[in-house]
Amino acid sequence: MAVVAQMVGGLVPTFFLRALMLWLLKSWDGGARKLVLANAVSLLIAALVGGMGLADEGAFAPLKAVSVYAIPQALWLAFDLLRLRGKRPELAPGR
Repeated sequence: MAVVAQMVGGLVPTFFLRALMLWLLKSWDGGARKLVLANAVSLLIAALVGGMGLADEGAFAPLKAVSVYAIPQALWLAFDLLRLRGKRPELAPGR
């Protein structure tokens, strides 16, 4: 149950990091590549910062942080890709 709570709690920081990356990349019209890059950098930052927080006065633990933040970040990436897919202009009927 604690693992589920950690992953649900991981939705918030990954959302904000993802939003920051998308804001920084707003001038680039990269489509899906832009979304993948923004989410990958967000996961990297979350792993680095979370790795320091999960160290518990021991060794730096970025892999443990990736295991916590990977699923929430994947959910945000899926959300972004689905939203991008919904924005594609479809052909008008009869064309």
